[in-house]
Amino acid sequence: VCDIEILMNCPTVIFNPGTILVRNGEKNDTVVFVLSGVLEFIAAEKGVRNMLSVGAIVGELSALLGTEARGTYRAVSHVRGIEIPAGLFIQFLARNGLLEEMRSDIARRRLLQNSWLFGEMISCPLKSRLARSMSRVELDTGSPLSRGVISLVESGQVLVESDGRTVETLGPGGFCGEETV
Repeated sequence: VCDIEILMNCPTVIFNPGTILVRNGEKNDTVVFVLSGVLEFIAAEKGVRNMLSVGAIVGELSALLGTEARGTYRAVSHVRGIEIPAGLFIQFLARNGLLEEMRSDIARRRLLQNSWLFGEMISCPLKSRLARSMSRVELDTGSPLSRGVISLVESGQVLVESDGRTVETLGPGGFCGEETV
């Protein structure tokens, strides 16, 4: 039996609209691979409300780290998924050479998930590819951002200026440069 068949034998679950799949602050003992439907990721303290759909893996970061969830997942429509025990999910990743890669991308994936631009309707594999292609840059006060790239603020503030005046102040999760790509 191949690994994917083992995962496919996990139970199929259905959530009605409004059902909470994972609550902020709870530890996950399962992850849900979304097969159909739309759900919402809410991290109220960060002002994040992102829509997720087919291909999303609910509770994956918390399961990988063995920590509490940093947000709430709520079904917006009828959601159908495969419920996978966290231990089995981690074994699957390890046996397929993906576990360390997934763990090393966690901080960048969280940054993407908590941003308006990258948090919504982007599948987990695409979010992982984006995370692997990101490079972290620390800037001193007054330093300009690189042109021709999308800059995503992890911490601190970025002042967006035009003709010598500030037109926008970006904080964590904020982004600029999207018009150049």
